[in-house]
Amino acid sequence: FYFKRGGAAGEMLKDEQQALGALGLGEGSVLHLQPGAGCAPGEVLLRFEVDVADGSFALLEELGVPERLSIAQLKKELCERWAGYAAVVGALPTPASPQHLRLRDLKGGKAGGILRDERVLSRCLLPLSDGRRLLVTPLRDAEKLGEKELMVSVRCLSYMHKALQPPKDVILSRQLSVRELFQQLLELFQDFLREFSAE
Repeated sequence: FYFKRGGAAGEMLKDEQQALGALGLGEGSVLHLQPGAGCAPGEVLLRFEVDVADGSFALLEELGVPERLSIAQLKKELCERWAGYAAVVGALPTPASPQHLRLRDLKGGKAGGILRDERVLSRCLLPLSDGRRLLVTPLRDAEKLGEKELMVSVRCLSYMHKALQPPKDVILSRQLSVRELFQQLLELFQDFLREFSAE
């Protein structure tokens, strides 16, 4: 069990040696007792979730991790714990390695940018606080983003046919010209273009 001050969404009390007066607790202060392992100073409690269907998320686990942990180390930890998530992940692929997992910040129920392997939690999730939600996506193919690459989400849209496809993540070189981008996307989405140009 662990304590949070100010209710379920409040700050976790991590330093067991700290006096209550130093924490600013007074008459009528609210403490919330929750099941689970607490965090030590220098650690943060993160919520790892997976996309189960149409933008709804299921909790994999709440896990206390060091604030200075790299994303690569965090992915390795999640990969090792994956067997314990079987009841939640269902038919999602089992990651063969940490490069078969993608992590994103999950703010307001929307997936943010990809967290790169070389980054450190305390630097890429600002402000870093307990209860921060991360989206975990298992991948069929290994993924490694280089410094000169970026990932964008592309959605194919046809106003005439009132069709909007789900987003598809595409890795691109930062040096790509707009013309080269256009050619690459035409090749990637040939099926969509063929389907609507045939009608």
